Amino acid sequence: GLVNITAVQSQVEKPRFMTPEHDYSKRPLQLFWLDGLALQAIAESDEETVLMTQVLDDETKDGDKLEEENTITYPLQPPVSSVGNFKTTPAIHVGYAATWFGLSAAGMYMTRKLITKGRF
Repeated sequence: GLVNITAVQSQVEKPRFMTPEHDYSKRPLQLFWLDGLALQAIAESDEETVLMTQVLDDETKDGDKLEEENTITYPLQPPVSSVGNFKTTPAIHVGYAATWFGLSAAGMYMTRKLITKGRF
């Protein structure tokens, strides 16, 4: 049958300086970033690969809702209105930073105790 979905066009990723190279020798393939050329080669296509992200339609009619409310789909799709939003708020980021700095300080303290054999 005919299925209607709402999707937003996504961009391919660019590897960073610490990103490993793809491993084509293993099956299933280990792709470490969304590489347009690799996806195009896997699809055996001469056309440019277009990536789409399926999203939930904010304006679902009441008649269409009753089936969708009882089914859980994975991966979960974000609503259209929140596609461009950052997932990590500044408050969560501060909490992560405090946690990592605390762990770093504890690690430095324990390393110093180990090296000086508890004299400090």
